[in-house]
Amino acid sequence: MCLLTKTIRCEVTPKPLQGYESPQHEAAAFDALWRAHLGDCVHRKLPRKLDLRRPHYRDIREYGVPIQRRVSLILDNFNELCEKLTSHEPGAMERALFKDLYSRVSIQKDDGNLLGFTSRTFIAGFPFRRMTGTCWSSQVTWTVC
Repeated sequence: MCLLTKTIRCEVTPKPLQGYESPQHEAAAFDALWRAHLGDCVHRKLPRKLDLRRPHYRDIREYGVPIQRRVSLILDNFNELCEKLTSHEPGAMERALFKDLYSRVSIQKDDGNLLGFTSRTFIAGFPFRRMTGTCWSSQVTWTVC
């Protein structure tokens, strides 16, 4: 099987995804990427490309998968792959997933004014129960895409 992305023939997975524990894991990661790029049947008009050297020229509008849909498909496919690989662990599936999570934090400055921060994450995972054990909060890390 080969992966075609914008007429570039790709026979192997990208370098950051190589070196898994087994060839089956690497093939599953390759399949997850393939389903996100080629397995999607939704094509919409993409925004026009602007060339700064020729601002008066209007390029032909292309059809393709919108970037937000492509990113969410890749994250969903890899999340499904992680669930498949860790489903045999007893406590791995006891968590909640949130998609398109917006978080807003207000911090009061020394002069009394409020400073607001807004962040957006695509997928965040949290356990149902508090983690037990004697680990410090600096040792616990979550992967947020």
